[in-house]
Amino acid sequence: MNMERQPVPEELERWERIDGVIYEMSPAPSTAHQMVVSRLSLELNEFLQPAGRTNAQGQLLASQ
Repeated sequence: MNMERQPVPEELERWERIDGVIYEMSPAPSTAHQMVVSRLSLELNEFLQPAGRTNAQGQLLASQ
């Protein structure tokens, strides 16, 4: 059987095919989770790079 043509089980809502293998994905994060992450990112960035100061203590990078 050609792995690229492997059928996706109907019960899978979120899936990804990697090298011909189907993997079930985690559900998307909730709105509440995304709001908490955004707020935490803002707080961490302010700690690392305080407004009005030129000596930043670090850099905050986000994954996509």
